[in-house]
Amino acid sequence: MIDVQCREARLYDLTVYRFGLVHCSVCVPKDTPTKEVERNTNLEHPTGLDHGWTIAPDPFRTGEPNPCVCNHDPERLHYLMVC
Repeated sequence: MIDVQCREARLYDLTVYRFGLVHCSVCVPKDTPTKEVERNTNLEHPTGLDHGWTIAPDPFRTGEPNPCVCNHDPERLHYLMVC
């Protein structure tokens, strides 16, 4: 039931393409507001913590900035998230 509600609540296209214990990486259209990146990441993969997922202040471990342009679609961005 929660999954159905979460999917209905999503306003923007978001794909979680890497998921770990304290970090995850998401791919979104360039026009997605950052608040929606955080909101939809938390809807897709709730952490169970009060603060949930937020956009990491650090670059990706490869040195790429956060966010960076998707390597498959130049109209999308990758964000590193932290909880």
